[in-house]
Amino acid sequence: MTDWVVDRAAVEIVRRGAPARWLMSSFRPATVDRWRRVVPAARTAVLTYHADEVTIAGVAAAGHVAIHPWVDRLDEAAVRRAHSLGLAVNVWTCDDPDRMRELMSWGVDGICTNVPDVALDVRRR
Repeated sequence: MTDWVVDRAAVEIVRRGAPARWLMSSFRPATVDRWRRVVPAARTAVLTYHADEVTIAGVAAAGHVAIHPWVDRLDEAAVRRAHSLGLAVNVWTCDDPDRMRELMSWGVDGICTNVPDVALDVRRR
C-alpha cells in the first residue's frame, strides 16, 4: 500500500496555509506517520477500535493530539484517561441521541455521526 494520497493532499493543505488547523487521522498508523513527516505542523490522530489503557497510552506516546475510538468500545474512564494524557477524544460513529448525551456528559471532544442534525439538537439541550 502506498500513501500517495497523503502526498497529494499535503500539497493542497500547505498551499491553503495554516496546516496546524487540520487534524489528520487514519486506521493505518503508517499513513498517520506519513502525514507527520510530510506536514510536521499538521495535528494527527489515530482511529481505533479499542479505547483500552494500552491503546490510549500508545497514541499519546506516539505524539498524536487525539484518539478516535469506536463508540461501542468507549467508557467514561477511557475518556478521563485520554484527557489526562493530553489527548482529545473524538468517537465514531454515534447516531443514537441517548448515547450522544452520555458521551457529552463524559466530556468527549467530538462525535462523528451520520445525523448531525440530531447531534446539534442534543447539544442544544
